[in-house]
Amino acid sequence: MFRVVLPPGADDSGFVGWLASRIKAATGSGLFVVCGQNRERGGIFDFYGVPEETVPEIAAVLERLGANQVLDSALMRTVLAATTAPIGLDTVFCFDLEGATVTAHYGGGPVTNGWLIGTIEPPDHPQAAVLRFRYLQVNLDGGVDSGDSTADLARLPDGGWRIAAAPHTASALRT
Repeated sequence: MFRVVLPPGADDSGFVGWLASRIKAATGSGLFVVCGQNRERGGIFDFYGVPEETVPEIAAVLERLGANQVLDSALMRTVLAATTAPIGLDTVFCFDLEGATVTAHYGGGPVTNGWLIGTIEPPDHPQAAVLRFRYLQVNLDGGVDSGDSTADLARLPDGGWRIAAAPHTASALRT
């Protein structure tokens, strides 16, 4: 068993499925989840159980996921959102990276279901890269938003990542 604690206020429903699918794809193993919440101990937490024989493989997957390599398997929260931005401070993104292609599934806040796809330029130097992407999302009010954007991708001193969108949207994500 292992435990995951999300930031206070985070909705873990999308994260649980995302992590389960990553573990299944990498190891072929399923898992079970016991969810809980305790403000004094960090907010929402989940206990994940896996078959004993898969522990070494799953530990390696978790280590890779925790390494915050560029945007591969990165979980990012919105830390700044303009009132005109189509996302909110409760929007959480689950990124994947294949070559220079970036995809993300996201939701939370005003977004019930969103998808993003784009590229990192230049792909071989992500510490000084630009993320160009398109997004499509369904909002809580039933409306659909779509568009394109450009954002700066930066490695932070603590080893995390920041995506800062173009100034007109004033949005930023952080691992």
